[in-house]
Amino acid sequence: MSPIQPTSKFQNTKQAIIISLILFIPFTIKSLEPGLEIYPAIIFPAGASTLNVQDEFRTFERYEVYGLNDSLVKLNTQTLLKNIPSHYFHSVLKGNFGLEPYKNTFLIPFTIKEVFEGNNLNPEKVKASKLWLSTNLNDAGYTDSIFVLRKIKKKYNLNRKQIESETLIYEKTFPLY
Repeated sequence: MSPIQPTSKFQNTKQAIIISLILFIPFTIKSLEPGLEIYPAIIFPAGASTLNVQDEFRTFERYEVYGLNDSLVKLNTQTLLKNIPSHYFHSVLKGNFGLEPYKNTFLIPFTIKEVFEGNNLNPEKVKASKLWLSTNLNDAGYTDSIFVLRKIKKKYNLNRKQIESETLIYEKTFPLY
């Protein structure tokens, strides 16, 4: 008798079905209420947003931060946020960089429980956020009184391996004075 035991013919299929069932529940909840952060989660190469696929083109949206140095210059998020890890950028963005109030409520699917999220700002916290952001900009050599947030839709050409076009969707200026 061989020491190697034969495995089931459908072992991989069974595992795939089990994993799919485990991930289907968070997917359904996230689909019903986009405000919830569900785990386990699968983050695809396009990030948490969808990637539009058309022939050789891929279309996606990105937020970009710009500083002022004679003209607007695209910043690396680490320039503005210093020691905050880059994967927290969207949370900081959602909270308006600690400069403006943010409040949202939503129901947890299949329950009657309401969840509140917000940044609970007061004038002292806003002043501290402005000082911290302006110091970070100044340290990087940019004007410390303003930065700009833009949401840009980009169209990437797979054949040419380059950005084909960029469209401005949203722009907001954050004064720090």
